[in-house]
Amino acid sequence: MIKTTDRMASHLHHSAAEPSPDFGTQVALRAFSRPVGEGQPKFQDRRLTSYRHPHEWLALCVALAAVLAIVVVASLLAAIAGVAVLALLVVTAVVTRLKTAQQLARAAEVTPTQFAHLYPIVDELRHRFAVPDTRVFVTQSAVINAAASGWHAPYVIVLNSALVDALEFDELKSVIGHEMGHIAFGHTRIGVLLGGVGTGALVLPFPLNVVAAVRNFLVLWWQRCTEMSADRAGILACGRVSTAISAQVKLSVGPTLHGYVNLADLAQQWLDLHSGLGRVEAFVSQLGESHPFLINRIQAMLDFVSQAEADAPDAALEPPRPPAARLVAAGDERGAWEHTVGRGPLLAGRSRSADLRLRDRAVSRRHFELAWELDGYVIRDLGSNNGTFVNGRRVSSAVLHDGDVIQVGFTDLQFTEGTPE
Repeated sequence: MIKTTDRMASHLHHSAAEPSPDFGTQVALRAFSRPVGEGQPKFQDRRLTSYRHPHEWLALCVALAAVLAIVVVASLLAAIAGVAVLALLVVTAVVTRLKTAQQLARAAEVTPTQFAHLYPIVDELRHRFAVPDTRVFVTQSAVINAAASGWHAPYVIVLNSALVDALEFDELKSVIGHEMGHIAFGHTRIGVLLGGVGTGALVLPFPLNVVAAVRNFLVLWWQRCTEMSADRAGILACGRVSTAISAQVKLSVGPTLHGYVNLADLAQQWLDLHSGLGRVEAFVSQLGESHPFLINRIQAMLDFVSQAEADAPDAALEPPRPPAARLVAAGDERGAWEHTVGRGPLLAGRSRSADLRLRDRAVSRRHFELAWELDGYVIRDLGSNNGTFVNGRRVSSAVLHDGDVIQVGFTDLQFTEGTPE
């Protein structure tokens, strides 16, 4: 039985605006009858590759074995057939590479001066996930979608214009994190080794078209697993599973109708497809798909979060206490000074109501917020005019470390942990 109410479930699509950082996550977990801990699960960017979906390696072995078997069987039937199959794999891999070049030629890149509202997300996630050189482009398309590709750096991520228009800031962060996850996990490179993915529209003569169809079908399980692994990167990127779910709902039902989606009803659909004969029908119907169905995708994301909570119950029940910290200014019109950072959020800006008032005309009234979250101090830009920089890099949000320098306007603030000597 689903232990939730329609009112609770309706909060899903408003999750980005919830005052409580884990409220939307708890609603999502309860709707699908997943265990809910006392706090948010603890994820670490540096452990991203360890969050791979547990079935992905097995699915990859099956896909590689299948491709090898196709080549061997074709070679045994006739040498020319084996050569033809190998040629097919090379051709489809080349087509995948050419698609990357095509996007470079027709799309506009996200840079500090082009799509500047997206650049802080891209720059932040590139550093957080430590991905190789990756370029992000926006292209005109009515399809709400994004894709990552590449065999070596620079890798390419393409965001369709409909996606950028449809999603909120944190939802976009989830999708971009999802695509960077594909790169960090090595999915784009493995896809090329398997003969290229997403080349179903390639017209081939008989019987190569049959071989290509068989290969595509056998690789689909691995592709579905890679999507669920990348979903986990999307959760890490935005920090909240409810936001990642709301992005997926928009991709599935559209940007104008997602508000009518009831999470409890989706959970009921999941139950219907996982009981009795429905379980078999759900399994068979998904075999020909490259992406998991929406309700299965939501279930996989919630399983990931609830399992993380179960693995670290003590951390959830007793969060670590924040260490003492200060913001130290080298000097301005007031001379050298410092401000103590407490556990509660610290608002900085020119406003008289700011906790840390900065007398700098290049600083916005509400410029940034600094708060302790899970196991570190996090700084978040509040949509300031001139941006927030950490060690010279513009960020939308970032975890601070001892000695980091925050630059806002013409003011430099050094973040220092510990009490003054």
